[in-house]
Amino acid sequence: MQGHENSVKCLRGYFHITTCQEPTPILVGKRLEAWFRERAEVVFQERFALCLARAEREGIARPALKIRRMQKRWGSCAADGSITLNLELIQAPKDCIDYVITHELCHLKEPHHGPRFWTLLEKLMPDYRLKRALLNRIAAQ
Repeated sequence: MQGHENSVKCLRGYFHITTCQEPTPILVGKRLEAWFRERAEVVFQERFALCLARAEREGIARPALKIRRMQKRWGSCAADGSITLNLELIQAPKDCIDYVITHELCHLKEPHHGPRFWTLLEKLMPDYRLKRALLNRIAAQ
């Protein structure tokens, strides 16, 4: 919708996007992505701080956190020790965000999905299986 300002609002599950210019699919898409990115910056930092507090008790140091669009993953842990979260993850429930963050934090101590990795993940998040199952259901939709 064309208006006097650029804005994105989510009301009752519907997005209301206003642009100063004639709204085109590309412009609307850019506005929506910017809104998701702003929201992700805030929410991911909040969730990251909570998850990191538990992980630090297991000797996991604070990594850099990055956000970008990813084709096939919810998150990744790089060799330089940084963690990247998929921008699309912002559309998932906070429990799912916590699962992905905790999963990636565990990779800082245990790089591979071996028994020690899953033991550490369960220690940090005893109900991780439920959260992972929910995320998988969401991804399948």
